[in-house]
Amino acid sequence: MNVQVAIPQLFYDLIARVIPGFFFLKTWEIVFGQEALGFDSANNWAEVTFSGIAFIAICYLIGWLLSSPAYFFEMLKSRSLKNDDISKIQKKPEEWEDHTKYDWVRLFHEPTGYRIVKLRAERRMLKSALAGAVLITILIFISPFLSYLKNTEGLFEIDYPFLKSIVLAFVIMGFIVGVFKLNMQYYRSVRSHFWLLWQMKQDEKKSLDTSIMQENK
Repeated sequence: MNVQVAIPQLFYDLIARVIPGFFFLKTWEIVFGQEALGFDSANNWAEVTFSGIAFIAICYLIGWLLSSPAYFFEMLKSRSLKNDDISKIQKKPEEWEDHTKYDWVRLFHEPTGYRIVKLRAERRMLKSALAGAVLITILIFISPFLSYLKNTEGLFEIDYPFLKSIVLAFVIMGFIVGVFKLNMQYYRSVRSHFWLLWQMKQDEKKSLDTSIMQENK
């Protein structure tokens, strides 16, 4: 296993997927007053270990599902790389998509790429947590209707629904502000680092060509 590749990926998964899943489960417990998974009944170290691994896995899965709306809107907004003109990728970097610049920076300068990956993970975390907060807020508003469904007695009973909705509304507004802020930081970082590194590469190439020409004289 390549540790230099595995650690950033695990770090990304922790921030972008496990934390939003954990946030969703804990918010569910606070709003509906119920344990989301019921892992607290573990009695020995084996059960505790298994429960911990299972809890992290479920948090990861929920975080991944919550990221789907963000992926969907990004797909609508951004062109796929397969639709890019290859000649543009090779000859005109100013026409590259931001995701192409992001991949280029990661490939050609790993330390800078890791910093941008962290921004990308934080942005994904806030978007997924925002989706989770919106989903629970919707459930609060429709809970009176859901309580009439068969086999849901007590499942959607909420104490102080109005107060909890107000708190979640402030949380949602904070997430929205955070998403806009991290979006600006992410795109500014991708574009600025790409141009700086691209110019450095071009300068290195010119210097190398000059050296070769002088040696051939």
